[in-house]
Amino acid sequence: MVRYRSLVAAAAALLLLAPAVVGVAALLDVALVRVGYASVWLGVALCAVLVMLGVVIRRDARREGDDSDRAESVWEFIPSWQYTGRHVESGGLARGEQEAALADVDEQAKQREHGPQ
Repeated sequence: MVRYRSLVAAAAALLLLAPAVVGVAALLDVALVRVGYASVWLGVALCAVLVMLGVVIRRDARREGDDSDRAESVWEFIPSWQYTGRHVESGGLARGEQEAALADVDEQAKQREHGPQ
């Protein structure tokens, strides 16, 4: 299923590009009155816009089932020792506490599985 936001973005792009395409076609029509290629260029430009719209729709349709890009996080690229330094204002402290809590839960689960050592 195509996301509503992508369709709105594609429609906005179409509305922004349509006057430029029509303007170029009109200039070509004036410049090439004898040749008559303006309608050909207008058709090519409109086909290109429709192809762009199709690409947006197809990309969104493929993304619906693909969760690989959603699972990634910016925090995967930041070392944990920088959570309380450079990245403290962007949530580094909370991220550090969350990772520590998850590590503690994993350790407790392992201790329960294997018994006290």
